[in-house]
Amino acid sequence: MSQDLIRKGLTLHGAWHYNLGDASRIMQVIRGCGDLLDKQITHTCPMSSVREAFELQLTGDCGKVVLYPWE
Repeated sequence: MSQDLIRKGLTLHGAWHYNLGDASRIMQVIRGCGDLLDKQITHTCPMSSVREAFELQLTGDCGKVVLYPWE
């Protein structure tokens, strides 16, 4: 996949939803959540299944869907 980003001229967009100054506090919250955080992530998909992942997210029948960009 990483080669495809360059060869095909693809653009990968992402977003940060927090201030970098809050990173240490966010990490404390993540460490304190334990299994609760794992319960929020209901599906994982390779980037090749991004369309299916997006369609799943639209149904509302899931929690967080995580895409693995290098699979």
